[in-house]
Amino acid sequence: MALVSKETIVKGVGEVLLLTVSGVLCIAASRVVVARALAPIGTAPAAAVAAPPPSHGGGHGAESGGGHGETAAPAHGAETGVAYPLKTTVVNLASDSDHRFAKVSITLEGQDAATIDRLKELDHQVYDSLIEILGNVRAQDVATDEGKERLKDSIRERLNRLVPDNAGVKSVYLTEFLVQ
Repeated sequence: MALVSKETIVKGVGEVLLLTVSGVLCIAASRVVVARALAPIGTAPAAAVAAPPPSHGGGHGAESGGGHGETAAPAHGAETGVAYPLKTTVVNLASDSDHRFAKVSITLEGQDAATIDRLKELDHQVYDSLIEILGNVRAQDVATDEGKERLKDSIRERLNRLVPDNAGVKSVYLTEFLVQ
């Protein structure tokens, strides 16, 4: 019977410790990712909830295998309106069996400052509209570019009903779109 050397035992114990520490770090990192994803629905500290989405227009949806990122910017030379970035919103999507949710950051482009001012006054109605529209959408409905365009059209039409006396919402940009 062969005896195991002291060096082999020490090396084995070292590898076990390294794997254990790696596992603990992975679990901790997973908790941070989940906390960030759930922050907009009130399960994280208030500071994380109130953080506005980035206004640079970069898509972030590629962070998940189930999400689709999209960057939307006005065409070069196109006349732009006044931008209004909304807070990131997390909603449950309509589904038959699986419980899926969407994390969405939207920037609205109003025809003028008066439109944006009116939308800010009606902030609660804006978010209620978003939650209602997104809550009636299935993941497969927004899995394509055409589906996302229909979603943006629905949001724009609904919000324009809130500001009929103003010039209205010109465009809706999905600055982050993640489906899980």
